[in-house]
Amino acid sequence: MSAMRFGGEFKLANPVDELTRRWQERRDERRLAQDRDGAPREAADPVRAARAASAFPFRRVTPADYVARFGADMAGFTYDDYTYTDAALQAWLDEVGRLLRALPKTPEEPEAPAERETPDSPDAPAEPQTSDR
Repeated sequence: MSAMRFGGEFKLANPVDELTRRWQERRDERRLAQDRDGAPREAADPVRAARAASAFPFRRVTPADYVARFGADMAGFTYDDYTYTDAALQAWLDEVGRLLRALPKTPEEPEAPAERETPDSPDAPAEPQTSDR
């Protein structure tokens, strides 16, 4: 497990995030080598092609809008590893993959919610005093 720097302090990376990051690096390197060497991508099998055509809104949503909405949650997009007979689907999936690879790789630490002050806190504002008179 590696340490990552968040807001001035080091924290150990989540093991799943670390494995995902390493998988993404290996996949990106493989895709770059494939593209550089002109190696053809494998054709999607009929089940994968049908799943892609029905699962992705490639006729209604632009790749940029899709990635803007869902990209942060898409750690393992592999649909662009294959070729498809539908040219519009192919172009859409390729662009989604390109945009996803351009996203920052470092997971962002969610902001911790502000600590609530309690009456026992020395800095807590005094409770308003009310009189029963």
